[in-house]
Amino acid sequence: MSLLRLSPGSVFAGDYQIVSPLAEGGMGSVYVAKQLSTGKERALKILQAQFIRDDRTRDRFTREARAGSQVDSEHVVEVVGAGIDKETGVPWLAMELLRGEDLEAFARRLGPLGPAQVLEIFRQLCHGLGAAHASGLVHRDLKPENVFLATARRVGVPFTVKILDFGIAKVTHDTNPHATDAVGTPTWMAPEQTEAGRPITPAADVWALGLIAFRLLAGVYYWKSANVDDAGSMSILREVVFDPMEPASSRARALGSPVKLSPDFDGWFARAVSRDPSTRFANATMALASLESALGRPSLHASGAIQMTPLDQPPPTVPGTPFGALVSDAPPSTVPATRVGPFTGPSTDPHPPRALSSLPPPEDVDSYEKRLSRGKLWVRLGAVAVLAIAGAGAYQVRKRVDQAPVFDGREHEPNDRAPDATAVPYGQKVLGQIGQRIDAERSDRDFYRITVPKESKVLRLSYKALPNIAPCLFFYRVGTDEPLLRYCTGAPGRDLTLPSLHLEPNDYFVAVMQDREQYTEAPPPKVLENVSDDYELTLGPGDEQPDLETEPNDQHDSAERVAPGATLRGRLSVMRDQDVFCVTDPDGTQIVVEDPSPRARGAVLEVTPEGGPSDGIPVRVHPPGTKGAVTERDVRSPWKSPKHGNATSCVTVTLVPDVWSEPPLPRVAPASDHEYVVRVVRL
Repeated sequence: MSLLRLSPGSVFAGDYQIVSPLAEGGMGSVYVAKQLSTGKERALKILQAQFIRDDRTRDRFTREARAGSQVDSEHVVEVVGAGIDKETGVPWLAMELLRGEDLEAFARRLGPLGPAQVLEIFRQLCHGLGAAHASGLVHRDLKPENVFLATARRVGVPFTVKILDFGIAKVTHDTNPHATDAVGTPTWMAPEQTEAGRPITPAADVWALGLIAFRLLAGVYYWKSANVDDAGSMSILREVVFDPMEPASSRARALGSPVKLSPDFDGWFARAVSRDPSTRFANATMALASLESALGRPSLHASGAIQMTPLDQPPPTVPGTPFGALVSDAPPSTVPATRVGPFTGPSTDPHPPRALSSLPPPEDVDSYEKRLSRGKLWVRLGAVAVLAIAGAGAYQVRKRVDQAPVFDGREHEPNDRAPDATAVPYGQKVLGQIGQRIDAERSDRDFYRITVPKESKVLRLSYKALPNIAPCLFFYRVGTDEPLLRYCTGAPGRDLTLPSLHLEPNDYFVAVMQDREQYTEAPPPKVLENVSDDYELTLGPGDEQPDLETEPNDQHDSAERVAPGATLRGRLSVMRDQDVFCVTDPDGTQIVVEDPSPRARGAVLEVTPEGGPSDGIPVRVHPPGTKGAVTERDVRSPWKSPKHGNATSCVTVTLVPDVWSEPPLPRVAPASDHEYVVRVVRL
């Protein structure tokens, strides 16, 4: 059905004379219209008629479309009329016409905001959202494009926050026969919104509040994929549902934000975006109260108020309409919204993202496919569904594995799901094959169940590689849905050994599959099979070596603690590995990082200090004798933390492409077993 287009001067629904078009998207159009009965200009939204196909839904549409106006708050946009046009059968809404800009445009214009500015926005935003929650309404698609900063009509107020589109996400979903079970925009939607039959509570809006607060404070999106212009919705949803969630401060630092978020905000954010809705703040009012405490209740000074004034210029309504229309010529950095979920309707992207052949997502394949098939998403996704490439087990993880056969040293096929995992005694070697592929986009995958006994302290992981297939190993604690660890070697024929690994006594799944990430400019590897060679996998007791790092130590909560005067050896033997070291007593100390000899071409050690004069500034540490220009960002080994000012308390060590190497450089620096040294020196 073609989109209805209205001409200036024409009258629609008997009361709205069209002034000019404002925005257009795949689900409808927005016009500036004069309401003849009142003489006021309104924002008139015309939806596609296909969303209202039967008489039973007409009254319900009108009722729910106006539900937002019944919220007792000036911070919810007023809907002055809604209905179904008798002549065309097209659903429409008429709203107050606002001047200003939406929150996303505002954030892009100003960059990271201070705590005072964020609280000014959130106090108004949460007033409207809290009033809606108190009346039993859930927005379901809260995002910066649906938060409008209108030019203030009162003295001393920089703007008036208006929440757009209450009820529309729900009504267009429930009345559309082609709607999937997912409702919302991938970048902001809560995990429970991706599943059929899950109740949607105010906690779903709280999840979005957490992500919006991070966006405003850090100046970037929390999801890594959302910061990439050509990212697809599936790559974002993979992070939303499955990837480990870093503390807000760690993620902001990893994404290059210049803002250092506080531990108090980390705690608030962790609760706001808990994947379990029952553990989030119950509603927007509670979330605001805790956020004020986390940000220290700063006041908004006059200078801040001036800076916070939104643009007061045409066009006079929301650039971010409920149809994903774009008024600005700037390309969006997030996935355009579709009101009935991110999976429906044909793609309008002339260069749609290819099916990812990168690092396998950390979900169980069966779980992921089940989520998609519930909403009949395979028709929409087609090749994108191959994101289930290499999932690692978790949807069925909570179910007990059936009685396994007697262990004979080999994997027992089929074992490509967690419930079918081959049971392997702790400390014994198992032989397996990455054999017959699942399909053209998914390699074979093998699950093993191993019990780490209570007496274990340090473990040793050994993987003897196949000559033609680069592996990824994923670890899951039985009974949990998220991977604890993921180790990918990035190259075929390269063994993986972690001599000092810490895992709490428990039952674990270890999944082995092909690593298909595109680490260089060369095309990603094809799905391979090898039915003639065996890999070897062993998880057993390790040797306690006091001068050797213990994995995992890639986050602050698992950081290696180093006492003054101590020395530790570390290795970055898996792709994208990072090691965090913190000094137990940093006062009067200096951290020294040495990389004694050259690495594989294209890789160099990078050290990012925390605390002290160089806080957050990464430095590449080149081995002695290498050629290149020494700068503040590139030094020859050893790197030493500054002696003056506050002491450096922690360092993060990783591998990055070596700018002193000859091009072409890899996209991701290759891992190796090459050791580096971290020392803490007393001054």
